[in-house]
Amino acid sequence: DFQTLMGDSLKQVAELQTDAQSEIQQGITGGDLTLAESTIAVREADLALRLMMQIQGKLVATWNELKAMQV
Repeated sequence: DFQTLMGDSLKQVAELQTDAQSEIQQGITGGDLTLAESTIAVREADLALRLMMQIQGKLVATWNELKAMQV
């Protein structure tokens, strides 16, 4: 259902954010990651977060339209 889909999506976004933070830390501490790999991880996490924010905005707008409809 929709609630499960949104919950799973939020979990994926959180995982991408955590992965990006981990890769940044590895890059700072001299891990085996390249700057490109760290940058890609950060951009993926940013894109996922922006997408979720867009979805949230659309859901709120839709909800407001539904509330404004006359029955």
